[in-house]
Amino acid sequence: MSEIVNINETQLNTVALILGILALIAVFMPLVTYNEFFYVNIFALRGITNLLLFAPFFIILPAILAIKGELQKSEYWYITFGVIGLLLALYAYNSGVYALRLLIGFKVHGGGLAYINTTPDIGSILLFVSYFGVFLIGLVIQAKKKDSQLNDENTKAKLGSKTIEETIAEIHNGFVLFDLGKYQEAIRYYDKAIKLNPRDTIAYMGKGIALYYLGKYQEAISCYDKAIELDPKNTEVYYNKALALDKLGKYQEAISCYDKAIELDPKNTEVYSGKGFTLSDLGKYQEAISCFDKAIELDPKNTRAYFSKGYALFHLGQYQEAIKYYDKAIALDPNDAATYYNKGIALYNLKKYQESISCFDKAIELDPNDTAAYNAKNLAQKNLTN
Repeated sequence: MSEIVNINETQLNTVALILGILALIAVFMPLVTYNEFFYVNIFALRGITNLLLFAPFFIILPAILAIKGELQKSEYWYITFGVIGLLLALYAYNSGVYALRLLIGFKVHGGGLAYINTTPDIGSILLFVSYFGVFLIGLVIQAKKKDSQLNDENTKAKLGSKTIEETIAEIHNGFVLFDLGKYQEAIRYYDKAIKLNPRDTIAYMGKGIALYYLGKYQEAISCYDKAIELDPKNTEVYYNKALALDKLGKYQEAISCYDKAIELDPKNTEVYSGKGFTLSDLGKYQEAISCFDKAIELDPKNTRAYFSKGYALFHLGQYQEAIKYYDKAIALDPNDAATYYNKGIALYNLKKYQESISCFDKAIELDPNDTAAYNAKNLAQKNLTN
């Protein structure tokens, strides 16, 4: 059982989805195969109707939601409805055979019933296998979760206080080096912590963030996935995974992670800002603005949200409104070169060249290596003299 329990839960939910679809197909099989079981199912309409409704609404839909991470405790669905599905399948088959016996009995006088073959056809077998499979998947997912909880308890028991203290010390060293910008060295300490305690979520997340800052986004995602496996209710892990996915251009996957983080922590302002920025990358500026508004509602001092809303408004051609939000961002953080640069571009589009030059000058003062600001300033000066 231990090998089965180690199977990815998403894969198990995918198999449940496939079995649910097979159960639906199995119901229709006798209707396209002209044999005695055509009559079996015709006279078992109540059972078939139940199955038709059952497969899509109680197995297929929950399986899709479980794969997307939007259904909690999918195993209870599969165990419960797998058993009920088996009973309904049995009812449909038996009532159909009984109806067929009556039908043949009326048509054939004297002993007609003795010659009826009641062996299940392929469709009937498939129906039973599908629902039984769904039931087994429920048991495996349940066993997987219990095994995970048991591992956590066993890990704590095996580690002992000394090892736990050593793990915390290594993670702390990683944090210190990360703050100093020494990301590769920080990773070495996170690896030491993981070696001491392979089930430490913080160590995996810290390593993932360091890899992210090194531009190794796919490796970072692998660390985040491990952290999620260990702690599926950690908002920060989903948030950081979304940032890495965004860098890889996997915007839809990033949004799914942001949505999961919001589900876990609906008052996390940074998550709304991050989702809004990814929506902006997709060109969905109006939806992005809704996210930034939510972030600002939760934290009126969220500089990134004001800047990002200004960015989205700019791309909608609302330059004056964009400037208003850039000004709010500058009021909160007057040392951000990017905000001055973006404000300057908005002023340039309004043909307010002198004001835009002032913004570009400020951006250059804060970041003398900002070549974009130099180029924009030169262009504004040319338009000013024309």
